[in-house]
Amino acid sequence: MHIYMLKNILKKKAITLGEKYEITWQQTMLRIYDPKTTVEFYEKNFGMINLHTYYFNEYNFSLYFLITPPYDEEEKKKLPKPNTKESEKYLWNLNTVCLELTYNHNSKEKLSNGNNENDRGFGHIAFNCHDVEEYCNYLFKEKGVKFHKLPHETKMKTVGFALDPNQYWIEIVKRSNNVPWNHINKDIHNFSQTMLRIKDPEKSLYFYIYILGMKLIYVKHNSDFSLYFLKSNYINNTSSKQLENVENTNLQENNKIYNFNELKNGYQSNEHYEQFKSSWEPVLELTHNHGTEHDQNFAYHNGNVEPRGFGHIGFLVNDIESYCNELKSLNIPFKKELKDGLMHNIAFIYDPDNYLVELIQRDTSFD
Repeated sequence: MHIYMLKNILKKKAITLGEKYEITWQQTMLRIYDPKTTVEFYEKNFGMINLHTYYFNEYNFSLYFLITPPYDEEEKKKLPKPNTKESEKYLWNLNTVCLELTYNHNSKEKLSNGNNENDRGFGHIAFNCHDVEEYCNYLFKEKGVKFHKLPHETKMKTVGFALDPNQYWIEIVKRSNNVPWNHINKDIHNFSQTMLRIKDPEKSLYFYIYILGMKLIYVKHNSDFSLYFLKSNYINNTSSKQLENVENTNLQENNKIYNFNELKNGYQSNEHYEQFKSSWEPVLELTHNHGTEHDQNFAYHNGNVEPRGFGHIGFLVNDIESYCNELKSLNIPFKKELKDGLMHNIAFIYDPDNYLVELIQRDTSFD
């Protein structure tokens, strides 16, 4: 297993590589059993659209990229026709996060949802809605969607957990009442979260903030676990620019030393919570179960050894070759370097918990 030796790096001044290369979170990948059933499930129940599909028949797999369409009608009209050169260009310049569904042809493997004793790591994806109880009842009673837990069955009573056709958990979460799309259509449901369990938040926050350029927007501490919510600052996206209004100035200045305690003890105001609940673009939820950081032998399942399920999250990068060279100078471990394999416009690195992170050259093409 790859372990980051960050003791010396943490003492250095902040290295904002993510900002330098305008890195943005672009995808969450899940392996699936049946593409027809799964794509229809997300289209009919959560309003997603299948923007672009790749059929790599020679390699026995296919990829389906689903997005929540823009809530603004004028922006929605700009969406390209699926499975065209225009849709591919849109995909690899995406200013939000898509759901990448990977179908391995003729595979007989039993997929993992990441929530069992032998495979805990990835937890769930999530969708925001206006009214959790109403929406869950609609999915359960009218659409026949199966649930791991309905709202009244959860500890919080304010969220539900649906199951997709592959048994992945889908958290149903209430969004802020103040979002602009509530005035357009309260029935809009947007892809809103991906949750990963992490062993040591000090290492993980450094990696996602300084190496991948994400912004911490909200922190919630409970008696035995803590939640850290991060988001990318998307290029030419006015909603993302609101991040700067509540950004801790210590994180904006390159001459500040990384201070985990400042992060851990900040980002808990009502303003931060409202920003989190108002986000149109998905956030990355890092869940820390207290005490795991002190157990040298503890490790989460990364989804890429049996039993497999969750695959990776992916980020768009400007000048991926230069970025990868800088990562190598920091001894960031690679699963796949640019020169490896047949695709020289992508690379894979490991995060501190051994989760795979795909790096993709922005504005690339695979056709």
